[in-house]
Amino acid sequence: MLSHTMLLNLYLVRMINRLDIEKLYQNLRVLTLSGSHVSEDPMQTLEGLEHLKVLRLFANSYSGKKMHCRIGSRIFPQLQVLKLWMLTELIEWTIDKRAMPALRDLETRCCKHLEKSIGLENITTSLKELALTSTHKDFVDGIKRSVGENVVVIENDWNFQPLFD
Repeated sequence: MLSHTMLLNLYLVRMINRLDIEKLYQNLRVLTLSGSHVSEDPMQTLEGLEHLKVLRLFANSYSGKKMHCRIGSRIFPQLQVLKLWMLTELIEWTIDKRAMPALRDLETRCCKHLEKSIGLENITTSLKELALTSTHKDFVDGIKRSVGENVVVIENDWNFQPLFD
């Protein structure tokens, strides 16, 4: 697979020990991870994918409690869509100023333990839509206060049953 240097879209469904940016494709535009159970914050590695436009972290792709989108020389300059689905251990998410400057669409779905988002107001200049699905009510209320009226907040309360116990 490493010979496919022009790969633009990758959907990886498998358990991996850690993300290695050198083994990921620098030209990726869309990356989806699912079931990878990465324990290290994926944002620290993936932010180096400077052409990435869509990042989807689906069911159990990250098993850590904290996630941090930090400012630095590599800050997801083209990322437009971010989806965080069923990250069951995630409790806190921090977004630094000027991180993800092009983000338009953000969705959290079934991140049941997500209690705290620090700095979400830092991306409201580009953010157009924020979907919160099956998320704790206190978290939703806090998000609505922090993003103000410039962002369309869609709140869904869907009941998902686990596929496997």
